[in-house]
Amino acid sequence: MGGRRGIGRGSEPVLVGWWVGALRTQRLVRTICPNCKEEQKIDRDYLRQINCPEHIIESGTFYHGVGCEDCRQQGYKGRLAIYEMLVMSETIRPLILKREASSVIGQAAINEGMRTLRDDGWQKVTDGKTTIEEILRVTMSDEHLKEE
Repeated sequence: MGGRRGIGRGSEPVLVGWWVGALRTQRLVRTICPNCKEEQKIDRDYLRQINCPEHIIESGTFYHGVGCEDCRQQGYKGRLAIYEMLVMSETIRPLILKREASSVIGQAAINEGMRTLRDDGWQKVTDGKTTIEEILRVTMSDEHLKEE
C-alpha cells in the first residue's frame, strides 16, 4: 500500500503556496424547521456583545423554530453549509511560505476582503435559514481571526 499523496498535513508550505489557488472551509449548521419557524426578538445589547455586525442589528429579522411534530420538538430540520474561501494572493502566499500563524494568514485574508464562516453565517441568519445560536456554536473557535 502506498502512502497518501497530495497536499495535507505535513506538506511543505512551498507546495501549498505555489500550487493551491484557493482553500475553502465549510461547516454544517442546522436549519430552522419551516413548519414551526417564527420571528424572534433579540436584545440589541446581546447582539453587540456577540459581535453581530451593526447593519444586521439595525435591519435584521431573526427567526427560530418553536418545535413541532415534524422536527420532533427540536426547532431544526435539516442542515446547510456555511463557507469561507481563502484565495491565494501576493499577500497571502509569502505568509504561507514563511509559515506564519494561521491567525496572521486569516487576518491578512480578511483585510483583503475574505468573507469568514461567521460572516456567511450571519447572512444565513438574516435570510431566515438558521439561528444565531447555530452560527455561534459552529464558529466560536474562528472568531479570534477578526480584529475588533
